[in-house]
Amino acid sequence: MVKKIHHVGIAVESLAKAYTFWRGALGLPLLREAEIADQGVRAALLAAGDSEIELLEPTDKQGGVSACAGVLVELATPAREEEHPDSPVRFKRLVVGCRDPQESTKSYQQLFALPEVAVNDGPRSMLGWAGGGTLLMVPASEVGGTLGMAALSMVAPELAPLAQRLVEIDAMMFSGASEITLKAEAGNNVHLHISRYHFP
Repeated sequence: MVKKIHHVGIAVESLAKAYTFWRGALGLPLLREAEIADQGVRAALLAAGDSEIELLEPTDKQGGVSACAGVLVELATPAREEEHPDSPVRFKRLVVGCRDPQESTKSYQQLFALPEVAVNDGPRSMLGWAGGGTLLMVPASEVGGTLGMAALSMVAPELAPLAQRLVEIDAMMFSGASEITLKAEAGNNVHLHISRYHFP
């Protein structure tokens, strides 16, 4: 049984360049970095609350992660859970663009036995666990026609210092009183939405 989203893998051109955004601006602590030869990547795990962001730099330019643009989904059971250091930004949910969110929800429930989480009426549906780590299924038309992983949603209780760090690196963003939306170019081709509050 799936208990939570352990990590989200993001393909990047260079770990060093990606660190400017993910570690520098977002402040995610590095847990470990290693080369995984059989997968053709150099990987870095960053703490994002109780979950992790895995940055994947291809070392094999012909296949594997280099053939992927954006986000990878992997089902795995970690050998052991480890305590994460505090991070100023925490993982909240994956936003998934679907042709039919209700049908996609049924498929995910059958495959992974994920409970449905109450969400306002409309075409959207949410699966996951109370307290975080959810999958928000939305019509593809709401996310520019994207099918599959469309955005990563995170929480930053201290939004003002985060916004200042993002300004310092010229991140392309829209900001309001309690949320920041970053264009995909800022986060290695991943749309990011960061809010001050953690609602379901």
